[in-house]
Amino acid sequence: MLSVIIPCYNVEHYISECLASVLLWKDAEIIVVDDASTDGTVEQINRMLSHADANVQLIQLRQNAGPSHARNVGISRSSGDWLFFVDSDDVVLGGTENYAAQLAQGLRTHDVIYPEMIVRHGRTSIGKRYYQDILNVSPEKILRDNPIQHLLVSNYIGAFAFVSRDAIGDMRFNENLRAYEDWDLWLRMMLNGARFKFEPTPMGVYRVGREGSLSTVILRSSRNRVRSNLQILSLNYERVVGQPEAQQSIMRRMRQLAVELMLHPEN
Repeated sequence: MLSVIIPCYNVEHYISECLASVLLWKDAEIIVVDDASTDGTVEQINRMLSHADANVQLIQLRQNAGPSHARNVGISRSSGDWLFFVDSDDVVLGGTENYAAQLAQGLRTHDVIYPEMIVRHGRTSIGKRYYQDILNVSPEKILRDNPIQHLLVSNYIGAFAFVSRDAIGDMRFNENLRAYEDWDLWLRMMLNGARFKFEPTPMGVYRVGREGSLSTVILRSSRNRVRSNLQILSLNYERVVGQPEAQQSIMRRMRQLAVELMLHPEN
């Protein structure tokens, strides 16, 4: 079975569209973790669930603790062999359910599968493919080349990732991080031997620049973005002790970021 985990916080204008894209899925459990929203998010969720014939849990946290904690609560309450993480302001595309069903029924040949996605700014209807149009990179080439070296310097794993429960094991999202917590988890899993695969079929619409979102607020400042990158790299430098090539890659990237920090002294 597949567990769809949706953390949410103050997304009353987006959560209905997100839920509508997964509520009709069969052979899946849907776990929505509300991180103590202060707007009408919970009311919107209950309205959607009152008309839904699906296996859905709504977990309401008493105190806001951030997306990492909400995702970790979702993991602890889930029972599926595969976990599928969806942000509450994003939308899963049609056809993803069929892929998920095949994944759950087939033999596990990979541990993390990340698909192509459509990136959309705010509430606009126009979007571009993340890997094909925006990054202009070949994920397949990265995976053939040296995926750990690439991931140590930049997070190329997009949203809508399918994660094997066996592979994630006891690992969880780092609740001390305020940004890039997914990058940190992918690094730890890859360094632990997890096998990653790219799926070129777009499976979701990823919204960026949503006003009021935690990542938008934190990363709006160039200094905050650079500091968050440095924090992730510092954590993982310690994890690759004894791997000089990996440590050199991290140090090169940290020096580049240090220069960026000097170039943005105020903003």
